[in-house]
Amino acid sequence: MSFDSLRRARNRAALTALCLVPAFAGTALAIEAPDALITEDPAPIEAPAGEVSPLLAPGGLDLPGKVLFNGDYETGSTSQWGGCQRSGSWSANVVSDNVRQGLYSGRYEVRDGDNPIGYGERAECQFDTAEYEGQERYYSWSTYFDPDFPLSNSTEGWALFTQWHAKANGSPPLGFYLERGKMVLKLHRQSSPANFAGIISPWGMDLASNRGRWIDFKVRVKWSGSDSIGFVELWIDGVRQAMNWPNGGNPAAFGGLNADRVNTRTLVPGYGAYAKQGLYRSEGLSGTAVIHFDGFRMTDGNGVTPPAAISVGVAPASATVASGGTQQFTANVANSSAGVLWGVNGVTGGNAQLGTISPTGLYTAPTIAPTGAITVSATSVENGAITASAAVSVAAPPPPPPPPSVGMIFREDFDGLTPGSAGSPWTHFRDGANAFSPTPGIGTNGSRAGTFTYTGAGNYTYLSRSLGEQAKATVAAKIRITENTLANNRSRTLMRVSDGPGNRQGARYEAGLHRDGRGNLHWAVWGATASGSYTYATLSNAAPKIGQWYTLRLRTDWNSRTGRAQLAVEGGETLASPTISTLGAYGDRAELGAVWSRAGNAVKVSYDDIVATPFGTTTSSNAKRSTKKTLHPVRVGPSRR
Repeated sequence: MSFDSLRRARNRAALTALCLVPAFAGTALAIEAPDALITEDPAPIEAPAGEVSPLLAPGGLDLPGKVLFNGDYETGSTSQWGGCQRSGSWSANVVSDNVRQGLYSGRYEVRDGDNPIGYGERAECQFDTAEYEGQERYYSWSTYFDPDFPLSNSTEGWALFTQWHAKANGSPPLGFYLERGKMVLKLHRQSSPANFAGIISPWGMDLASNRGRWIDFKVRVKWSGSDSIGFVELWIDGVRQAMNWPNGGNPAAFGGLNADRVNTRTLVPGYGAYAKQGLYRSEGLSGTAVIHFDGFRMTDGNGVTPPAAISVGVAPASATVASGGTQQFTANVANSSAGVLWGVNGVTGGNAQLGTISPTGLYTAPTIAPTGAITVSATSVENGAITASAAVSVAAPPPPPPPPSVGMIFREDFDGLTPGSAGSPWTHFRDGANAFSPTPGIGTNGSRAGTFTYTGAGNYTYLSRSLGEQAKATVAAKIRITENTLANNRSRTLMRVSDGPGNRQGARYEAGLHRDGRGNLHWAVWGATASGSYTYATLSNAAPKIGQWYTLRLRTDWNSRTGRAQLAVEGGETLASPTISTLGAYGDRAELGAVWSRAGNAVKVSYDDIVATPFGTTTSSNAKRSTKKTLHPVRVGPSRR
């Protein structure tokens, strides 16, 4: 008997042994290709004359370790593979007119109706490469899709061109498929034969633009039935591939999007695997499909020095940041030059509620301290499974000094009787669904604050309280705006002192917000006579910031032909309103909230530490007189608020 005949007999015996594989309780499962349907190889073809391509690993990627299997067709036949599934003489052959290396390549052709084993149209060869739990293997080969390879084989169904099939029934745990117009790496994650824990496709590449050329594959596989041990790494044309998850999925559970490997089980637990190459497609696809393979090798990877482990650290390990403040974090990365991605609580770059972090690690805290824990993380770009983190505490800024209490008329901090309720000195006026409620935990000292929510459905929501008849009255309050949709050329009253109870009764001085025609937001102060004639508003230079606490003091003069109000913004400017006649009028009511607003302009504003005094008080030492002269005076009135 010739050497080739002995080799074919040996391979048939090995495949016969594979046909019965231990399964459950002594039963047996047949592998996908029964031995009776594996056909003999045709006679080897003669070597062509002329130049011979060098016998190198495809793409120049030399595989590490000892060669365990060589299926490069350099015998001039498919005999290295042990057995093939053919429908005719055209199915699986060796040719010399289209090679990637050496003298020969394997040519596989599937025609309509080619079904040699009773299910699926195919032309494939296989060999018992004997992958088992714990092994690490390297593979390389080259694939060539003919220029007229039917794209319908990847868009109207699926096709499989390289696979490692379990030594059991069911889908291959690892294979390279054609689907959705792409070549994809697909893993059927099974807990037992044909019992799926999930199917993932972590990598893909366009098929149409890659027909008519040799594509070099290199694959490193850790074979395991455990998600924590198994992994796959891939190189195409010598370039290590990032796992791009072309069909979506949950990359974070398998190493991360654009990671350099996918971490997942690669075997059916308790079962080995064997290699197959060729073309296997779903029934019903049409068109003759031709594909070539060359240079298949498998090595054990022995002698490979594993790359140094990537590590990431973050400094400082913890930080306390004032709301609206910043903290610089630094990532210390070892054994990788790819850098890190910064995130907050798992959100890349963070967001307005958690705080944001720049690509260089500068964290900016939100203006309102979050209620839950905050974690800043740095994740390796090269390996998304490697990350480090730091704990962040966001602290409310210290409150400004309290207003003076000499000669106080009243003080309100919302920690006692709810304003507007029975027995309260406050009256709550509101229109429609606009609301007021004390809100725990957001006050400047961590206690309650009063929050007005003006939805825009009506005209106002505010509290009113008596001052008595005051010739001079100052109302100071800590104010924080958390929502504001004020339109251009619109004003909103946030606090006022008036002569007489109720909405828009008698003369009044008002302070609040104004958005100019360019969309800029300003603090503003203005007045109105008893007849409802409004003055122009004086606007601040500095823009109010959403989410920040401010101390505002509204000082008002009464019973004068040239009465005016002054608005002092803590740490900022002092604005003076144009004069109005308040002859015979006195400061009688202090009013807080969205006192008068045009429907549709929503606002949410909180107040704390309201103090009313019967005389003017000085502003803080760092307050400065507004340098604004006559910068576009703004007329305000009921139709604009």
